[in-house]
Amino acid sequence: MQKISVLMIGTGGYAAIYLRELLHSPRAEQFQVTGAVDPYAGMSEFGRELSDRGVPIYNTVEEFYQAQEAELAIIATPIYLHAHQTQYCMEHGSHVLCEKPICATLEDAEAMMTTRDRTGRKLAIGFQWSFSEAILKL
Repeated sequence: MQKISVLMIGTGGYAAIYLRELLHSPRAEQFQVTGAVDPYAGMSEFGRELSDRGVPIYNTVEEFYQAQEAELAIIATPIYLHAHQTQYCMEHGSHVLCEKPICATLEDAEAMMTTRDRTGRKLAIGFQWSFSEAILKL
């Protein structure tokens, strides 16, 4: 089975939930974290583990894409970064899973969708309750 290459943008806070799944869940063998972007990765729960596993850590998405590529980018960063990071990743060939909210402004959301349509990349916005019993019943 070919692994899905993943760029993890953000390593602390909510990003740690993604990293726990990508690195330690029974499904972890399906993924290869090829890089992480977080200027503060050293302060996060997973910063050291990523380094120990040989996963390069970059300060910006631009630095990552100068050196590598990834099939999927997962974005769990502050809201004001979502629009730029999402568009940049899609423009450089990655599908994107971005944590909610989509971004800070309606104009940014429209620009993200325009980039999605132009690049043909998939754009998904994560919402922790999407698959809860109550929401599914609703």
